[in-house]
Amino acid sequence: MIKGDKKMDIEELFRHKLENDEIIPSKQVGQILMRKLALREFMSFNPARFNIYYLGAIVAGIIVTAALILSGKDDKEAEKQIPPQTRSEISIPVPVASIEKQSVIAGAKSRNSSRIASSSERTPEVIELSKQLTERTNFDGEEKKSIDVSNILVDKKAAEITSGNKVMFSPSVLTGCVPLNVHFEQGTDEYESCLWSFGDGGSSTDRNPDWLFKNEGSYNVVLTVSNAGRSESYATTITVHPQPVADFSIYPESPVLPDDKVMFRNFSTNGVSYLWNFGDGTGSTDFEPEHKYDKYLAYSISLVARSEYGCTDTITKTDIFSSTDYYIRMPNAFIPNIGGSTGGIYSATSDEKSEIFHPVSNGVTEFSMTIHSKLGITLFETKDIYTGWDGYYKGQLCNSGVYIWKIKGRFRNGETFIQMGDVTLLKK
Repeated sequence: MIKGDKKMDIEELFRHKLENDEIIPSKQVGQILMRKLALREFMSFNPARFNIYYLGAIVAGIIVTAALILSGKDDKEAEKQIPPQTRSEISIPVPVASIEKQSVIAGAKSRNSSRIASSSERTPEVIELSKQLTERTNFDGEEKKSIDVSNILVDKKAAEITSGNKVMFSPSVLTGCVPLNVHFEQGTDEYESCLWSFGDGGSSTDRNPDWLFKNEGSYNVVLTVSNAGRSESYATTITVHPQPVADFSIYPESPVLPDDKVMFRNFSTNGVSYLWNFGDGTGSTDFEPEHKYDKYLAYSISLVARSEYGCTDTITKTDIFSSTDYYIRMPNAFIPNIGGSTGGIYSATSDEKSEIFHPVSNGVTEFSMTIHSKLGITLFETKDIYTGWDGYYKGQLCNSGVYIWKIKGRFRNGETFIQMGDVTLLKK
């Protein structure tokens, strides 16, 4: 536009006309515009920016990972809910002894189908019985007594030797300790005759025999049944473990109770664990323990030795402390000093002359003694073990003859004593 030969720019015109009408947008308008722009960019694919496509991939990966983890946990929980097997089946080759040619075919069939099912776990009842035998302390005063644990080493559920779907026979146990008694139960009646071979030279034709294995070792037990000219054999192995031998001694051999500490020397063989019963309500599982008794009594001590196979042997020694170094003894004669009363105090010199009647003792803590005539008159009494009778009564020497003495008291270990006897008074 031209006015008076002067040009005016259109921008200048608008600036002059609208400079007082300028509108400044608020900050919220900018923020809203920026959010809309960011959303538009997030919804469109751009390899250089994080967008909805990347988010979708991340969410899908998380879902797949979570599904795999939860699936693994479910498998573990399912395994925990499966009850443990109480019986395991172990395939073994069963030799077939052929007597007739026809048995070869039958033996080939049975070789593929014969299996042994045995229990490898001990029932709670068996464990409790074993515990009771181990903790047993009363042996009725027997010098030595072995506990038969042959039937507690395996589960009471019998192993089954099968052929196809038929149970041919079941031994009561597969393993145990010497001597091991096994009962064999036959599971079929389809035979004319049967022969048991127990692997130790013994045999039987009984249907359900019992057999005692007297020596340790592994024995191949074979049942052979014959029917219509054909014979088939079925086998299993019985394992017999050796028994340990329990033995011990004490040191010192004649301890003075309760002064001495008693040491137990273990001479057991084939044992791996031991249970001691000291007879006073206490015990130990040490190999060679030490023990101090509170008082003197006739204790009975037992030792149970257990082998690595669970076999046990027990030895019990009764009245093991019946002998003791505590004692009191009285002489049967003495010769008083005719020179006058000495008061009964004795010494090595008076003992050489046998002038004082007094006890010879060890470990006495309480003592009393009285001397009586044949008429019952009390001639002398004392509570001092170091004072004896010098043969005088009221200052006068008693006549030669026999006099009665009575003593009572207590040893250091608490044992009491009461004794009576006679002594002869002799004159020079």
